[in-house]
Amino acid sequence: MPRALTLALMLLAPAAFADPLKVALPKGHTKVLSLHQRIYAIDVEDPSVASIKKLPDGIAIYGRDQGTTEAVIRTAEGETSLRIYVAADTHAMPR
Repeated sequence: MPRALTLALMLLAPAAFADPLKVALPKGHTKVLSLHQRIYAIDVEDPSVASIKKLPDGIAIYGRDQGTTEAVIRTAEGETSLRIYVAADTHAMPR
């Protein structure tokens, strides 16, 4: 299964029944996740660590500063929780 499709399916699962989706990216980089649902709201616990922008068919997560934060994406299907880890650089990324 393609990785983008896997991520999209994980985002569609209700947050109450699933662990948070783990997303890791280096500081200053963006990761795009595909969603095929209308997004109603995005809440980021610590916007100094990461910001999330709605796209026509998904979201873009931007790593602002090193650290970890949580986010909730609300769609017509429910809520999905994200745990976002922003590494200092590409060498500090989890493997």
